[in-house]
Amino acid sequence: SAGSTANTAQDDASTTAQHSDGLSHALNTSERSIANNPYETAYVFDRAGNPIMEKTGLQHEVSFTDAETGKLKGAVLTHNHPHNVSFSRADVQTHIQHEIGEIRAVTGDHRYSLSVPPDTKWTPKLESHIQTRYNGMLSQAKADVAAGKRTVKDVNRNLHHELWTDIAKEQGWNYAREEW
Repeated sequence: SAGSTANTAQDDASTTAQHSDGLSHALNTSERSIANNPYETAYVFDRAGNPIMEKTGLQHEVSFTDAETGKLKGAVLTHNHPHNVSFSRADVQTHIQHEIGEIRAVTGDHRYSLSVPPDTKWTPKLESHIQTRYNGMLSQAKADVAAGKRTVKDVNRNLHHELWTDIAKEQGWNYAREEW
């Protein structure tokens, strides 16, 4: 289950296993309501499942004001990804910089969850490492498509998942993807 063991990255693991009943209910209800929206919507909850805020964004992003980001520390932020992909680099950067307890993304068929140790910092070295890893994985994926080993659709849907799986294992983060 996601988060039950430190330093793991998991595929098709439960993303709600360690949540309180109230938080699990709030996440399930909100995530099902936004999973197929054509624009991003975010919900932020405390660990008991009490709502902190709801934000509607654009097709590829939800933005927060400075006052709103001050409410994110330790919270659980869930949002949808209309293009059926895992976390963007901006999602992970926001998670780390604002010390969000857990960030989640939902699509029509998957839920993604990421939590990092509280002392994790977003540094130029980490950002560069992630970008370098992504570039290498993208280059390999393009070669695989050219060789007929993967489809463009598969790469588009799974490359970020593969990236965060690798980075999470390496960094000791808890990352999971659950099919639903």
